[in-house]
Amino acid sequence: MGASLPLVHSGVAPRSPAIHPDEKGNLYIDPKVFPSAVAADLPSEIAESLANHQLPLNHTAFEAPVDKAAWHDKPTFYVISTKDKVIAPEAQKIFATRMKAQTTEIAGSHASLVVHAKQVAAVIEKAALAK
Repeated sequence: MGASLPLVHSGVAPRSPAIHPDEKGNLYIDPKVFPSAVAADLPSEIAESLANHQLPLNHTAFEAPVDKAAWHDKPTFYVISTKDKVIAPEAQKIFATRMKAQTTEIAGSHASLVVHAKQVAAVIEKAALAK
């Protein structure tokens, strides 16, 4: 249950036995794996509720071409979740370095947005004011 869910950023959908498509091709994380993989630092009842109410991710999110990423021309910020089991922290650091992003590290899971909302909001506010 504590296995990582590797996220592949090579133009294809993520490959993991814990990620399943529905009949429309939308992707879900197995609700049994979700709490430990995505929300390990949330109380179990909240993590289980999130698992059972997750919204799907369409596979096209991994397939759509990008002509020009905004990070080429705009100030960029990246919150690295150092205990993330969905996107490895090492991969997040590579992404942030490539984007020349100002980084903030948070000792949290993939659910850092929820668990560390004030710290993440501070980064969002800083980004909103950046020129």
